[in-house]
Amino acid sequence: MIILRVDMNEMMRKWCPVVAVLVLLSCANRQEVPPGVLNRDEMVKMLTEILVAEDKVSKLGIASDSAYEVSDLFRARIFEKAGMTDSLFRRSMNYYIEHPKEMQQIYTTLVDSLNLREQRASVAAEKK
Repeated sequence: MIILRVDMNEMMRKWCPVVAVLVLLSCANRQEVPPGVLNRDEMVKMLTEILVAEDKVSKLGIASDSAYEVSDLFRARIFEKAGMTDSLFRRSMNYYIEHPKEMQQIYTTLVDSLNLREQRASVAAEKK
């Protein structure tokens, strides 16, 4: 079993401004998630997997154009494994960008999930 150690400081520095801008640019009331959009839990799971994959790619030390292609391959594999399409993920992302309160809840859960992964990885590393 391979355990990935996620550098939370690096990920937070990379993604905090992006999410903050998305939240600030969007204003809307909370609504039920329409059909054809991932629910919050599914969205957190997908974003977690994508961020972990992108972290792996960033540690490969390859040129940015190659890293972009490798990230696309990882993302396609994540979608395939989850049984979804890129368009479903994009549609869901667009929905949550337009609903900042829900996006904030997703972001909070995402950060908690990544922190938990990091803690588990640290404990596993100490046991070795």
